[in-house]
Amino acid sequence: MPISFLPLVQEMLDGLKQTPGLRLLHAEIAPPASAAALSTARNYAGYRLPAGVAEFYGELNGLEVAWESEDGKAQGAIALLPVERIFGNWKGAIWFDDFPGGDRFRPVKPFDFFQPEGCAAFLHKSEGIADETVYFHAVGEALCSTGYTFLEYIDRMLACRGYLYWPLTLCAETQANPEVASFRAHIPRLFPDCPLELFRPRQTSQGSTPKK
Repeated sequence: MPISFLPLVQEMLDGLKQTPGLRLLHAEIAPPASAAALSTARNYAGYRLPAGVAEFYGELNGLEVAWESEDGKAQGAIALLPVERIFGNWKGAIWFDDFPGGDRFRPVKPFDFFQPEGCAAFLHKSEGIADETVYFHAVGEALCSTGYTFLEYIDRMLACRGYLYWPLTLCAETQANPEVASFRAHIPRLFPDCPLELFRPRQTSQGSTPKK
């Protein structure tokens, strides 16, 4: 049976409003993507979108969520972009051609730009089709593979309610980051139903962090 995403998103938002010790600062669900928007995305992506993308965006063409705990120790942010923007040209935002090596992140195509300096993204070279794997990109600095697909990303995003920098829990090379320690310390208290076992690096995944 096909997954229905909109009820899951709405359930997450309703739960955030009812979570003790937490303030929902912003929540906005965009209307479903039009046929033209999905067609544009397919064209940019080499005529094949990663699995689950068309189905998800066919129900909601973007999602913005921001929340914080009342004690200030935890935050959440989701910024799923409109599908027609994802595989477009990110020159001047993700990559640059006016200095040596500035185009090394040219294949990065953000879809969850949850912070100005950090996003979840696909990799897509102009001559090929988009990679099914989701990557974490520290803008202008580093790239690491989560080892998980778009649908697996969405499943985890909903489970942790977009806890700030949660994708770092999936990357092998970021396990010692303070953001990961914060996630593991605060998630059980805020969201006891969130299964921590989902937020581990996939054993078969290979992360990579390009040199500056």
